[in-house]
Amino acid sequence: MTGLGAGEIKKIGQLYRRKVPPERVVTHELARVLTSLSREINRQIGILISRRGEIAYVIVGSHKEIMIPSLDGFRSSSGPGLAPPRSCLCRGDAGGRPSRVCPHGPPASGESGR
Repeated sequence: MTGLGAGEIKKIGQLYRRKVPPERVVTHELARVLTSLSREINRQIGILISRRGEIAYVIVGSHKEIMIPSLDGFRSSSGPGLAPPRSCLCRGDAGGRPSRVCPHGPPASGESGR
């Protein structure tokens, strides 16, 4: 993540630990954290939440725009959430926690990752 400090990257990575009740779109607390962090880093932040309320992806854009990746594989996923591509260095540690922020989101259909 070019231009972001280690502390900012850590805060972005911590978003993956949050959960949203399945009956909600977003909680007030998550919205507050996202807007605060977005203002702090001067970039737009998007999240992709699974139907189970798990943060599947965090997408960081520029100060002007955010590029939402192809979501082809997201709805067809039958697991607890969508895993990053196998070649992604952001897959996380043995406890399932992300080791880095995944800057590219889910791969487009037929891609093996970037």
